[in-house]
Amino acid sequence: MVRDQEAGSSSLLTPTISPMTVIPIMVMGCFLFERLFMGTINKKIKRFLYKYSGSGIPQLIKSIVIAMAILYVLDYIFMLTGKEGLIGQFIFDRDAIFSGQIWRIISFIIIPPFSHPIFIFFALYLFWLMGTFLEQYWGVLKFNLFYFSGVLFTIIGGLILGSTTNTYLNLSILFAFAILNPDFEIRLFFFIPVKMKYIGIANAAIYMLMFIFSNWPIRAAILISLLNVFIFFGKTMFDGTSSFIKRKLHRMRWKRKMKDLPWK
Repeated sequence: MVRDQEAGSSSLLTPTISPMTVIPIMVMGCFLFERLFMGTINKKIKRFLYKYSGSGIPQLIKSIVIAMAILYVLDYIFMLTGKEGLIGQFIFDRDAIFSGQIWRIISFIIIPPFSHPIFIFFALYLFWLMGTFLEQYWGVLKFNLFYFSGVLFTIIGGLILGSTTNTYLNLSILFAFAILNPDFEIRLFFFIPVKMKYIGIANAAIYMLMFIFSNWPIRAAILISLLNVFIFFGKTMFDGTSSFIKRKLHRMRWKRKMKDLPWK
């Protein structure tokens, strides 16, 4: 149902810029944002964390995962008994919100991932594992700030576009975990060992392609929902990318220099 909603929203606008033009525009926009605003934003985040240290909602992800599991089970039971599923009542829908169903503005965060009952346990366990690690690594308040800023950006995007999902919001948890714990190994489908950095890279590549070749509503949804990742990790990603490029250029110059030497 959520996928159908996303597909419907993508038809609202058609891209007026060619896909290959999107890449330099995106890179330039990210570079300017990082140079102009990231320093100020990071200072404000540090000041906020210092001022309100000790605050926050502990075990936030545990509560969300439990709510997802309960909703999944209830929805499954309703479907088995021939009744309309419950998940449709939790989807973010701007028109429904403005007509009085105000709970939809936040209830979308507990919609479980669409998965076979056999794999839903794995999906929810991985989500709980990643969120718990981030909370322990950052502390309760910083993790709350990261997650709820993602929620806020997603809500803003949903109000602008008419609908949204928690897909990219949950993806921000995966990206944060992969950046901070890249060598952590999970068993994909319970038996294939894969490190988180490869899962993060694969997801980044998939959503990069989606961003390039999708319509602007989907592009906007991806950008807005992942803004929290860029705010918290933008400097790290830019510094790492810059360092990687410098090393590659240095190696290329060194190889060219060695090649030009008059070896005999």
